[in-house]
Amino acid sequence: MNDTDKIHSIMTPNGLLLAYNTPSPIREIHAQAALISMSWKEQVAVKAEAHNNSNNDSASPNDDRQRSDVELLNTLTMELDKKNVLIRLLQPKLLLVLEGGVPPSKSVKAPQIVAEGPGDDVYPPAESGAQTKDELKENDKPSNSSIASSDIDTKATSKIKVRTKVLTLHRRKLDAMAKVIKSELDRVGFEMPSDPEDRFF
Repeated sequence: MNDTDKIHSIMTPNGLLLAYNTPSPIREIHAQAALISMSWKEQVAVKAEAHNNSNNDSASPNDDRQRSDVELLNTLTMELDKKNVLIRLLQPKLLLVLEGGVPPSKSVKAPQIVAEGPGDDVYPPAESGAQTKDELKENDKPSNSSIASSDIDTKATSKIKVRTKVLTLHRRKLDAMAKVIKSELDRVGFEMPSDPEDRFF
């Protein structure tokens, strides 16, 4: 997969597009930003609800403030049929988005969304989709009644492994890009302006 297959953009959680590297029509870019904004906000709300439910019994009177995006969500991975979309919170009110293509498949993949907060496991896992040699040998023992089914399962498993490898590559690129951009933002002392009421960003 070439770098030309990837779209990189920087936007706010409210969908304000700040920078992008693709010649696609601006309407398509804005529509994508709106979808990402909606997904990001939904997952922040899910994280906030889970946090509130887990702390209902032990919360003190001083714990009733709303938690910020930074405290709830830092990475969002969206596995779609024809692409992966990975989103990283660079700083409050600033998101880095990487969109990368995936190998073509006749079957439509159900969208999968994984939200990572501070302390959550990294997705995809480093060894995701791996099998030991013993497991592979065991899987290579077909019965007469299951050869056709085995062939189908093997092809499906192979496609899943390829998609997982591609997603892992996308995640590594997202991590590397986020590290460089955050370092540069720190170097120049840039911080997104505060906008607690979400009026501008």
